[in-house]
Amino acid sequence: MEIARIHREFLEAQQTFALIELRPTTDGKVFARTALQTSNGKKYVLSIKFPESYPNEMPRVFIDAPAITFASLSGPLRVTREGNLLMMDFPARVPVPCVPPGALGEALGRAPRAVLAAKHYLAVYDDETEVRALAPDMPRLAALDRAAVIVTAPGGPGDFVSRFFAPANGVPEDPVSGVAHCTLVPYSSKRLGKTRLRARQASKRGGDLVCEDRGTRVLIGGGAVLVLEGVLTV
Repeated sequence: MEIARIHREFLEAQQTFALIELRPTTDGKVFARTALQTSNGKKYVLSIKFPESYPNEMPRVFIDAPAITFASLSGPLRVTREGNLLMMDFPARVPVPCVPPGALGEALGRAPRAVLAAKHYLAVYDDETEVRALAPDMPRLAALDRAAVIVTAPGGPGDFVSRFFAPANGVPEDPVSGVAHCTLVPYSSKRLGKTRLRARQASKRGGDLVCEDRGTRVLIGGGAVLVLEGVLTV
């Protein structure tokens, strides 16, 4: 692969990219570092590994930044790297005790020990086996006055287990829910008297999370794997 070709491509895109470093590697690839400025003025440094078969095989791009902030419908979403974890920063939704509708326990199939609410209901059970065994009546859950129900109990692996049902939103059970942990983290942090928590969402697929209570914010983190790669031509 000619390194000069990649250099020319960077020069052609110099209004967007500024080339910092370009060199061959011992395995036949080309390594580049480039500065990227987005339309809103943010600047990032990208590390790019070009395979020997480029352009038939596309390069891998990595962002050299301690944090990335995404613009989401609920506001800025900041993601930081912590070892092998990607930690996402969300607003906390602190639940408070409430008087639940009678249909809640019936729809879940088992009456909870306590019920709280923030945006969604939070149903608390005594034991993780109760949470794992729930088989809710989804149409009855969808008819409740809140769009979703979080269920939780002490257990593991970790500090607590949970499940999240949102049939009114078209999601009978979310395998691993960030929004649910915006409520679970402040509740569990207060219950356990600690801010750093390990959580298990006990859906059929399941997932393990590392969480941190920061008052008005919560950090929710986990591992990430590449699931899709492709090229979009416009």
